[in-house]
Amino acid sequence: MTDSFKQVSRIHDFFFSWNLAWLTVWFELWRSSNPFIFQLGGLQMRHRYWLRISGIHTEPSGIFEQFFWSIVLGTTILIVFVLLKWIWTPGRVFRGAAGIIAIAGFPLIVLYFLPFSLISSIHILYEGRFADAFFVLAAIEIGVAIFCAVLYLSQKWPLTTIPTISLLVVHFGLWAWVSGMWIDPMVEIHFYRENIVAGVISTTCHFGPPVLGLLASLSWGKYVRDISPQSGKNLNPV
Repeated sequence: MTDSFKQVSRIHDFFFSWNLAWLTVWFELWRSSNPFIFQLGGLQMRHRYWLRISGIHTEPSGIFEQFFWSIVLGTTILIVFVLLKWIWTPGRVFRGAAGIIAIAGFPLIVLYFLPFSLISSIHILYEGRFADAFFVLAAIEIGVAIFCAVLYLSQKWPLTTIPTISLLVVHFGLWAWVSGMWIDPMVEIHFYRENIVAGVISTTCHFGPPVLGLLASLSWGKYVRDISPQSGKNLNPV
């Protein structure tokens, strides 16, 4: 295993772990009015800290909770994953699962919650005429993205690097817009009364899922390409 491939593997491990952690915490915060992480110790202490740095007493503490626990969980997953690789060599099944999580994890969570967000808005604005069609089109887009990931993993992907990266940017840009994650960082900073720390934390929470998804997908693509049979680095099937 060359030093170059080791570096690619480390980058992939990092973005895979942090993307998985960010999606997990994000889903947990959305799925319930009383998410599990709100029941963990130290909530009031973190809430007081967030109120102090944000200056917005009506701001939900979920933003800081998402930021805090995503870092904690991402670091934990990364450490566990690195330790596991001392005794286990990831194979084709893992590479496939990692690619699907990277490319489709964020859109699937958005699609799961769409009836409570974007589609509700479409129902109100257009009296429901386009909501169901939009939902179907969104599901088809995810299916196409997963199919493309399978083609890439099977080394049957026909496009070169630049068009592939462009498609990934469009894919995650689309879902960032659909989910409402696409915001202006300067507006966020202004909202928090010029408090840079609070503005950066809030902006990071908004851009986290699509940006980490994109970076995880790019690092996965590089990892899969470098570990392909043509490069002489075959792994176990699982």
